[in-house]
Amino acid sequence: MILDRPNRRTLVVCALAAILALLALYARLKPDPERLRARAQAEYNAGRFVEAQSVLDQLTRFSSPSAADLMVRAQTARALGRTNDALRDWAAIRADDPLGPTARFLAGREQVARGRLRDAEALFLDIPDQSPLTPRALRELAYIYALQQRLDLLDAAFAKLSAAGELDDMSLLLWSRIHFGSWDTGSDLATLGKALEADPDDRRTRLALASGLRRAARLDDAAQLLIALPQSDPEARALRAALAFDRGNLDLAESLLADGSPNHPKLARLRGSIALVQHNPHAAVNYFQIAYHAGLRDRATLFGLANALKLDGANTNAATFFNAARRIDDLGTLIREANSTALDRSPDLPTRIGVAFAAVQRNLEARAWLNLAIRRDPLDQTAQHALFLLDHPN
Repeated sequence: MILDRPNRRTLVVCALAAILALLALYARLKPDPERLRARAQAEYNAGRFVEAQSVLDQLTRFSSPSAADLMVRAQTARALGRTNDALRDWAAIRADDPLGPTARFLAGREQVARGRLRDAEALFLDIPDQSPLTPRALRELAYIYALQQRLDLLDAAFAKLSAAGELDDMSLLLWSRIHFGSWDTGSDLATLGKALEADPDDRRTRLALASGLRRAARLDDAAQLLIALPQSDPEARALRAALAFDRGNLDLAESLLADGSPNHPKLARLRGSIALVQHNPHAAVNYFQIAYHAGLRDRATLFGLANALKLDGANTNAATFFNAARRIDDLGTLIREANSTALDRSPDLPTRIGVAFAAVQRNLEARAWLNLAIRRDPLDQTAQHALFLLDHPN
């Protein structure tokens, strides 16, 4: 039977009415994304991570995740031990989003825990300087740089903290100990080993671990680690040559140094040490001076240059560098004596440490210690005068 037009019109109207009714019913039954978000956050805050994940999965079916959703989802995944999922969600939060710095900081902390120091460093460096999280990111970077013995970057990180008034007393003491106290890279061998296992291509970690193994007299283990680095790598070349020198194999050390840069400070210092062993003080002076003028002014360089000058007959100049080396020894003694108790019991200790740092031309640390002394005693004239000389060197 063929329907007439009025009947067909009636069917169309009824069909449309049914569709509208279904849409209205779906709208009433469809979960409210904001309520789901609130519920997911509540479940997470209560420590019910499986339930929070279930709500987040339901939310994903109805709404594209916002930055806040991604943050809760990442934190929930991390709590459930799904680190890769957490890192993926943190990475999906845009850098310019208000939650971007938090995402990068949390991801960086997670990468440190995983031993992936290169990835962690990149994440911390991606946090803008004006972020409230910047001081915490700088402390994390300082940890990485200390572990890897990247001391110039370590100094820069601590100097930024100091300039921002974010350098506490114990961090200042730690900074000083790394350079001049009882800091021992050997204590970090296990941490460096795990980091290298997690990221075998991390050159900085490999070099730091090899250097630490050398200090621990594990020369064969250090040499084995360096095999993975190219012969053209100047830091690796310096370490290989140093290992040969430690073994007394001067021929191998010299052959390794022969193709190295003549101006590389560590290579130059090692050339100076070999020249001293070979009773060639004049050549030793030239090599140690290259290292010194390139900025390598630690105790080993100063004493090497002083000895070379003395053996070369330049006693007056030698005395200058012997005195500079002794000032480093004196500073090291002060730093080793310093701890939280000593700083409290000896009100003048920060001033003495600050003046000692100024004497070895470590002005960043000197200024930080002198500022600490003045914060503790605004009437400390010695600290005020020393700080004035730092700010007005001429």
